[in-house]
Amino acid sequence: MGNIISCQFKWSQENPSELVKCVENYDLLQNLLSVLDNICNNYPEESKTEFKKMINWRTINITPSSFSSSASNYIINKDTAKNNNILVYSSQLQKNGYPAFTLENDTSSISSETPSYIARVCTLEQINSILKIAGDKKLIELQNMVKENKDFYSYVTGVSGNNQINDIWDTNKSNLNDDEDTKKRFKLLLILNACDNNMLRNILENNVKNETVTMNKIESELLMIQSFCGKEDCYALESIEWESDYKFANGCRATPWRQIYNELGYIKVLPKDKEKIIVTACINGFFINKGYVTNDKGAENIDYEAKSAVFPSLISLLKDYSPHFSEKIQTQEYIFVNNNNLQKEEEIKEIVPQPKTESIMDAVNFVEEKKKEPETVQNVAQFKPEPKKKTNTVKKTKGKTSNANKKLDINSKWRSLNTKSEEIGNKSKEITRTRPKKKITTSDKSLKELQRKTSSNLSEWTSDSESG
Repeated sequence: MGNIISCQFKWSQENPSELVKCVENYDLLQNLLSVLDNICNNYPEESKTEFKKMINWRTINITPSSFSSSASNYIINKDTAKNNNILVYSSQLQKNGYPAFTLENDTSSISSETPSYIARVCTLEQINSILKIAGDKKLIELQNMVKENKDFYSYVTGVSGNNQINDIWDTNKSNLNDDEDTKKRFKLLLILNACDNNMLRNILENNVKNETVTMNKIESELLMIQSFCGKEDCYALESIEWESDYKFANGCRATPWRQIYNELGYIKVLPKDKEKIIVTACINGFFINKGYVTNDKGAENIDYEAKSAVFPSLISLLKDYSPHFSEKIQTQEYIFVNNNNLQKEEEIKEIVPQPKTESIMDAVNFVEEKKKEPETVQNVAQFKPEPKKKTNTVKKTKGKTSNANKKLDINSKWRSLNTKSEEIGNKSKEITRTRPKKKITTSDKSLKELQRKTSSNLSEWTSDSESG
């Protein structure tokens, strides 16, 4: 939770202590609610672990009357003068005898019209319980808690920074066996850190997969903006809703012949200070189309041609179109809506590690192993392997010098064959050293005899012709 608060939430550049109103922050708050509830259900003992310091935040939604139905767990104080201005406190007490939860008057806002209070808690179980009491305002309370307690881990462990696990181990390893509270806080920190890592990995995977606009993103942002709608001027919009209630099998609300143009659906928006518009949601973003047009038969149809630029989110489009929306959006408050999304529930189950038969970390055994490590290293004799003896292999050569050995051996080309290399090698040597004599047949002898007689007859004929 600490890394999610410090790294993943989008903070306003104008006011660093304020969260930007955007669908990313809205989804993170929804996920944190579910993660917190799962931790309390899966790890009931760890969720009761007391923080090193109590976290506190200002609230106007949680009042003393909110605890009237929880009289068994919370006590409404009627005499605030005797109890340091405490209005409500929990029946669950800390080890020092102080309540695990208190609700006090905010002395800095006595002059304001709406009274505000300061809530203080010291366990995850109490945080989860208070958020349930807040009802549909639980997202607002969680947002206020996040804004005023950015370094959440420092309240849990008393150690600030991004390396709490190592810091706690370094500062408390000597008394981790003896100090039961430190051991419990260390176990709680491991659980929260595992949830942090799983949540960050889940966000990264979703960002990689969903580089374009999807129906889940559109519906989540639309659900958030609908909580900002109302007839009073304090609201950002008059109304916003889908143009068509029909949803196709693939989840899109655009007709199939418009889906081939990457369009996903159409949204009707009625601003406070402008005329009604129809927004096209496509995989590349959002843009305003030309709205309804009447055909020859008098029927109204949507003119799908774009009338504005493409915006990455619905909020950015409405900020550009409506000055009233741009002015009021940052002052709007989230309203929790229980959207039964099975896919989202499965993601939350993967984020929170499931409890095992063994505890997530046995600190005692961990410390003992750490203590034994240097002793075992010293006592174990170092094993040194014996050096291998090098055997000098001398190649025997038959009447050949070292220079002759460097020449290519004729027999080497036959060694890869499954034959007798010696016989084949000897034959190859004979072929290369001696040239075979040509055998003389009987036909060759008769031919030579004929040539000899012909030459002798020719010589006799030439001598007779000369004498004549």
